[in-house]
Amino acid sequence: MGKGNKIRDYVGGLLIGLLFTACTSLTTDKDWTRNGKVRLVLDWGTRAAHTGVFDYYFYADGNPVPLVRRGDASGYEGTIPQGHYGVVVCNPDGINLDLSMNNGYSGARAVARSSVFSKGTVGVISQPGNLYGTGEEEVVATATVGKAIVLSPVCLIKEVTLNIRIEGGGEVTVVSGELSGIPPEVCIPTGEPCEENNASVCFSTEVAGINRYTASLSLFGLRPGNKEAETSVPANLSLTVEQKDGQSFVSHTDVTDQVNEAVLNGLAARIELDMTVRPLETGGYTIEVTDWHEGTAEAEGTAGTK
Repeated sequence: MGKGNKIRDYVGGLLIGLLFTACTSLTTDKDWTRNGKVRLVLDWGTRAAHTGVFDYYFYADGNPVPLVRRGDASGYEGTIPQGHYGVVVCNPDGINLDLSMNNGYSGARAVARSSVFSKGTVGVISQPGNLYGTGEEEVVATATVGKAIVLSPVCLIKEVTLNIRIEGGGEVTVVSGELSGIPPEVCIPTGEPCEENNASVCFSTEVAGINRYTASLSLFGLRPGNKEAETSVPANLSLTVEQKDGQSFVSHTDVTDQVNEAVLNGLAARIELDMTVRPLETGGYTIEVTDWHEGTAEAEGTAGTK
């Protein structure tokens, strides 16, 4: 084959490839004649609307893998093949988390990433942040644009604040801790923590006054535990108190009852736990949770920390 023929064949193949690419890259949003139309509106109520982009996941009946369309915080209007869908909506820029979206409508979830604190320990997660979502089980794409479907997104990040008071003992320099028995995943369409797995999160504290420390935790939520159930995992709080003399003490307490009361009283979005840490005559410290109440910190837009 001559050099001229090779060049001609190469150019011809390139043109065919470009033509094929042009055809296949045509978005369905421009194909209004063959596909169904949908119009979704996000209602933020009295809250300030999110300002970023949102992804809209359309799950056809029996198909665990969605069609994905990108919209914004106000909604989405476009085309998808005609049919019945469940739709899940969330922002793609959550912090310290991964989206798992290829397991059907009910299996769409966010999963917290492993923490830098884990050091090989299984189940220690980073604190997730900045995740909003919602879902609708029945969306019909028809030949004409019908009435808009209104969805109400919620913040999927919950805030737990720990207020710690140290009474007596040596001079304290550092207080840190770990909260276990928390869900590492959240179901995006329902906003409920997933039940299958449990994890723990490590945290540091900030000085809030003389012998007072505070820590703010960003979680997918808390769920009530049942101490009598064999499969129940209690919510346990561990505090490490480091003294100026170099001694370090670790104390543990079960906060399942306080978590149960808070969740059952509808305070799962923002919870504050007040606790007092006292020295023991035998060495170390004991933890007493003195109160729980609704938190004043705003959970909306909470940024996760590692």
